[in-house]
Amino acid sequence: MRSTLPSYLLGALILLLANPGQAARAYRLGPTPSWVEPIEIPKDAAQSSDNGVHYLLADEQVNGTKRPVEHYVHRARTLLTSGATTESAQITITFDPEFETLTLHRVVVHREGKPLNRLSSSSIRVMQRESGLERQIYDGNLSVLILPEDVRPGDTLEYSFTVKGTNPTLRGQLVESFSTQWSSPIERLHYRVLAPKKSPLATRAHGSSEPTGRTTTHGTFIDYTWDRTQVPPLEPDTNLPAWFHAYPWLQVSSFSDWSEVASWGEKLYRVDRRLPPEAKRVVRDIMTGGGSTEERVAQVLHWVQGEIRYLGIELGVRSFTPNTPRQVLRQRFGDCKDKTLLLVAMLETMGLNAVPVLVNTSLRSGVKSFLPSPTAFDHVIARVEVNGEPFFLDPTRILQAGPLSGHGLAPFGYGLPLTEDTTDLEEIVPRPEATGRIDVRYGLDVEGNQATLIVDTTYTASQAEWMRGYI
Repeated sequence: MRSTLPSYLLGALILLLANPGQAARAYRLGPTPSWVEPIEIPKDAAQSSDNGVHYLLADEQVNGTKRPVEHYVHRARTLLTSGATTESAQITITFDPEFETLTLHRVVVHREGKPLNRLSSSSIRVMQRESGLERQIYDGNLSVLILPEDVRPGDTLEYSFTVKGTNPTLRGQLVESFSTQWSSPIERLHYRVLAPKKSPLATRAHGSSEPTGRTTTHGTFIDYTWDRTQVPPLEPDTNLPAWFHAYPWLQVSSFSDWSEVASWGEKLYRVDRRLPPEAKRVVRDIMTGGGSTEERVAQVLHWVQGEIRYLGIELGVRSFTPNTPRQVLRQRFGDCKDKTLLLVAMLETMGLNAVPVLVNTSLRSGVKSFLPSPTAFDHVIARVEVNGEPFFLDPTRILQAGPLSGHGLAPFGYGLPLTEDTTDLEEIVPRPEATGRIDVRYGLDVEGNQATLIVDTTYTASQAEWMRGYI
């Protein structure tokens, strides 16, 4: 499962050249949309930067009143050194071709007060971006790489573009996020979101550096605008924990509460849950093999973990929607959504109450500070009730064994069960017995002038899982 944070704001790891037909359709040239509020590049700004890049303008505007949604981006950065020119004289725009289209508006080099049009003369390449390749996740995103000619130290590189489209699984909901402080100084930071009057937005600033905001109603839509000048750079401490988001940011969501998000997600998992014959036989054999309910659940979990390899083909709507159990068994691979739904379907066949649960692998308990939004999550696990007690299971883990209560689980903190009656995030309380221990016993066997040191190490629960993976 991947986040829907605007893909064109993410850094690109470009691995594969897109096929010629796809490259020809990847983008077009066109004028700035008429709904965009023009923002001038600040003049005569004192420019300095430790990393050699000073942003004169960082402008982003979103029109949520249109279908599909339109995202307009306008940047102007001065390259103060030769090193900065080497690193930042190219432009990379990443988007999902399954539901997004790209229009390029401007590429201009400003030198000594003169604008030099570089859009027509730039070398433009279309590449396929697979930043999750090392994690076995393929998203099909494309990156348009623009290489303007003749960019020199001291030049200001200006560019603008519009990405039109949004993931159809969001079903008209608007969720956005904007960073309000960067590693480079910003002379003017400007964000604007237009939303239908009938679907007002909730906004929340995370961290410090909240820009000044204003809200204006215009007939059938509401204009949300945030503005800030002379934003200093931020260099985070390199030893911060993974769950801490160092850069301040602004969140926007049209979801009213977590109940609405849970209902949205529950509908996505209403796929055909019928089990193929092989999975039915596995369930039947486990049910007739004796053992307690907890032991049977552990056997089903181990089967899903071992028989279905982890691989995410998260193209388009598949970034949120799982494949059916039949498809997963046929292809013998799946991501967290696929493996969780298969596990849930098998547990339901056993007569147990099991549901998918959305979690965040890095922010963990930090999701409590989020506005209700699907983008608060990047992973899915399962919750099953055994004798009235909830167990949280991760079918993407491997090498788990032993009692179910001793199975390790990442400290997610909170999750969102995908049920119609969910009203809020649910705390995921770690089980003490799943923490694991490492017990070491030393012995010395002395015989004559020879001695043998004996070391007996016992790993339990999550520590045993770690050691199984190590050896």
